[in-house]
Amino acid sequence: MNLDQMVAQMTASKSELRMKIAAKRTAIGQRFKNSPQDAQDLANMIAHRFLSLPETKSMTKVAAYANVGGEPPTDVIRRELRKTKCEVWLPLAETTGELRWLPDNGDELTPGPMGIPTPRGEFVKGGLEQVDAVLVPALAVTRSGVRLGRGAGYYDRALAGLARFSEGGPMRIALVYDDEIFDALPAEMHDERVDAIVTPRMMFMAEA
Repeated sequence: MNLDQMVAQMTASKSELRMKIAAKRTAIGQRFKNSPQDAQDLANMIAHRFLSLPETKSMTKVAAYANVGGEPPTDVIRRELRKTKCEVWLPLAETTGELRWLPDNGDELTPGPMGIPTPRGEFVKGGLEQVDAVLVPALAVTRSGVRLGRGAGYYDRALAGLARFSEGGPMRIALVYDDEIFDALPAEMHDERVDAIVTPRMMFMAEA
């Protein structure tokens, strides 16, 4: 098998897995609509696990995202961070394929590009090199930090070139469900890994 064939096979494997997880999350999103209390309970559980990371106590700037559909809820995490006077950023996905960041002050969000909830206001100055942590959307992860995203590459591009957490860069944190942790996932050279994984029932640092 030559390199082109290997890349094609890997891309097909990623696409198939994305479809399966997306279908499951669509069902979760529908459950959230039917039972807002379930969504709130889950948001509280994830926030509790996230805040158990010792590093969160000293964070002053965090790049987060507002969840959509059946993604693990981030609203309680963002609210609790703001209570500690931590500056929270949310992304705006540009048509150029880049992310720009807006302050999340707790005000109402409106649908932005691709339907992602986005705050209003002026873009923050500077980039992700300023933050202590980046919450990275993920469909699945491995215990070693390999992440499966949605395939658009926004976060791989945003994280490329940033120092790793072990080298003084921001901690990259994936929020997923407990059954979205895999022993192995297809990965390519440009795929950026995460440093920590948070689920409703556990939190752990990625294995080296």
